[in-house]
Amino acid sequence: PPILWRHTKWGRSVNINTGGGLIGLLILIGDIWAIINILQSNAGMGAKLLWILLVVLLPLLVLALSWNSLDSTIWNHLLETQMARLLGNTLVLAIGVIVGVVLLGVSLAWLTSLCNFPGRRWLDWALMLPFAVPAYVLAFVMIGILDFAGPLQTTLRGWLGSDFRMVSIRSTGGVIFVLVLVFYPYVYMLARGAFLAQGRGLMEAARILGHSPWQAFWRVALPMARPA
Repeated sequence: PPILWRHTKWGRSVNINTGGGLIGLLILIGDIWAIINILQSNAGMGAKLLWILLVVLLPLLVLALSWNSLDSTIWNHLLETQMARLLGNTLVLAIGVIVGVVLLGVSLAWLTSLCNFPGRRWLDWALMLPFAVPAYVLAFVMIGILDFAGPLQTTLRGWLGSDFRMVSIRSTGGVIFVLVLVFYPYVYMLARGAFLAQGRGLMEAARILGHSPWQAFWRVALPMARPA
């Protein structure tokens, strides 16, 4: 069943589906597609990778078999009352997280791979640290810091007056914000590898041909990194 995040504000309650299951399913489909491509390109490893593929598919097989024991009454109730809103929340979260992850991951990869500035070497590994923080832990930390009674808002109200309000972290935007911070290292790692493989020679050639730094990024570096 969908996971709900309930928040009551000004007499209204907002149910937000986290969308983590959809993102996990997309990652799993990508892994299966990669294994199939390896099977087609290397026949010698076919048997071993086929067993790996079967092991990966076992959880999905269990889920498929569990549909035989579903309670139709519960699903009819969900379809009539909640399903449209849950699917809409999931779609909004998936689109928001995908856009945020791509923007943050690609921009940070470009910054650390092709730009020189103080602290770049430190950022190379520091930007990988979200891998070590589970999503639910980061969510609790963000709520503790950014909530109405948290230290940040309390300090800002002391400086700016008691009427100061920040956008609530317990909202759709807050969930997207947390999930982007959790998942961007995947895009960052792949994009950084692609940018490093290109080297700076292509960018310098584009600049010699009259492109500005932004034009060189959009017309040369980004299209070549797109497969990653």
